[in-house]
Amino acid sequence: MKIIVMRHGDAMFSGGDRILSPRGEQEARLTGMKLASVLNISRIISSPKQRAVRTAEVVRSLLRGRNIPEIEILPELSPEGDTRAVVDFLEATAGKDDNVLLVSHIPQVVNLSYAFCNRDQDFPAFYTAAALVLSRDEGSERFHACNFYQPAGEGEIQDHLWFPAFRARTGPPGTCGRLAPSPSCRAACTSVLQARSHHRSAVPHSLICTELNCTLIRSCLCIELTSFT
Repeated sequence: MKIIVMRHGDAMFSGGDRILSPRGEQEARLTGMKLASVLNISRIISSPKQRAVRTAEVVRSLLRGRNIPEIEILPELSPEGDTRAVVDFLEATAGKDDNVLLVSHIPQVVNLSYAFCNRDQDFPAFYTAAALVLSRDEGSERFHACNFYQPAGEGEIQDHLWFPAFRARTGPPGTCGRLAPSPSCRAACTSVLQARSHHRSAVPHSLICTELNCTLIRSCLCIELTSFT
């Protein structure tokens, strides 16, 4: 079984929601073309958010064959969704030969990657429309990350890891030993959050917190980020 954990493409505000921007449509198409060329996707499951559903639709439009799957909606793939519920749902409904595409958001895409792999690996930064392929061999209980695709490139996992030099000193993302961000980290993160809110534009998540070597996914401020994921 393979699980493709994909973040939606770049989004912009439209009324009270966020939809894919023209750039996001192109990003989804570029990553979707790569996925469609190497994987026979048998299921597509999306967050109910418009930006995620549209990303799933773009990828689906690129699939070829007789059995193109319909898009399933799973509320737990929303930014604030229950990660464990997603894992349990797939364990109960996916077959051993399935290739399942999950379209979700920050922080859920990273939470899912860790949950499926039992935190055994470091993972790349999930920029918009990035997709991480997780594989599980028959008889194994654990998934492992095998490929990473994004609009601008693809390759082995180690080519895309968060801040490699910094990671060597601090360990995997979010494991610097602190239970919460330090004052300097919190100040930096608050500044970025305010900038995102004021300008309504995307700030790369990898710029949010270099002290923790993460994107604040597992810190006490992660809930504040979900409005912009």
